[in-house]
Amino acid sequence: MKQLKHYNVMALQGQDVKDQEVCDALGISHEHANKPSINDEAIKVTHKQNYAAYKQRGMADADALALANQHADEARLKVKNLLT
Repeated sequence: MKQLKHYNVMALQGQDVKDQEVCDALGISHEHANKPSINDEAIKVTHKQNYAAYKQRGMADADALALANQHADEARLKVKNLLT
């Protein structure tokens, strides 16, 4: 049986986290499991969650969006570096 490759950022860093677990935890479609696209989808979900959390803490819209965008950009760069 062929072993599946896990592409989620935690697995790429050596942690024992399966893509299916990430999909379930973040509500991502399982069509992204075992594909690099899982990280794009995870970043989209966490960006929305971060923005909402920053707003809930009282940050202005522009500041909350800027910080969520910054964190998403950092995550994209991290994934890119892990995949190359």
